[in-house]
Amino acid sequence: KSSVDMDANSAPDNDMRVEQLNVLVYWFLPWTIAFMVFIPWFIILRKKNQRKKLNARFITTYIFILFLVFPNITQKMVDQFNCQIYDGERRLKVDLQSPCWEGYHWVFSVYIALPGILIYGIGIPAGVLYLMRRDRDRLDTLNVKEKFGFLFNGFKKKYYYWEIAIMYRKALMIFIAVFLNQIGLIVQALVILIVLVVFIQVNNIRRPFADRALNEIENLSLMTSTVTIYCGIFFLSAK
Repeated sequence: KSSVDMDANSAPDNDMRVEQLNVLVYWFLPWTIAFMVFIPWFIILRKKNQRKKLNARFITTYIFILFLVFPNITQKMVDQFNCQIYDGERRLKVDLQSPCWEGYHWVFSVYIALPGILIYGIGIPAGVLYLMRRDRDRLDTLNVKEKFGFLFNGFKKKYYYWEIAIMYRKALMIFIAVFLNQIGLIVQALVILIVLVVFIQVNNIRRPFADRALNEIENLSLMTSTVTIYCGIFFLSAK
């Protein structure tokens, strides 16, 4: 065990780290998912002579899975910019053996993580919103419901896009948690608190859910997060 530890400690800091390989895996994850979703549907619908339904089934399944992995992909890309000072050196928080802005970290941050944030963190919700806006006048048709029904069901018709707003809220929280981390925990918590209060007010004004109970549940969820952050600020300031 001691020899293994010595080898690990003596490894050059600029070598490609497992964390950076994970970033690469997450970058290609949406494309891998697209392939894995398309092939089964193509085979199934081809056997049933229903290839006309391939587009709708593929889009529905693909977008559904993308929405599940969206926070993880965004978090993984943003984590590459989460650097903190340890022993006088800037190091990656998720991998302290990786120095920031040197060697592979610089390459992965600029050429993989940053485009990943733009393409996936911002692009995925924007792309889905574009597709939904294109069909916003046909939301009641079976074809559109098959593709996007899981996104707008439960919302008032004029707020068909609200799930996209929730996705951007999640992405914004991730950005705040990483990019404001170096300024200070209290500042970070205050900004998150402001964002939560704004979303509570917007939810109260818009009431986007068709069911009143769902609006109240969303409010309760946001208020619970707000109280949690407020208590965190109280304990941080008391130290």
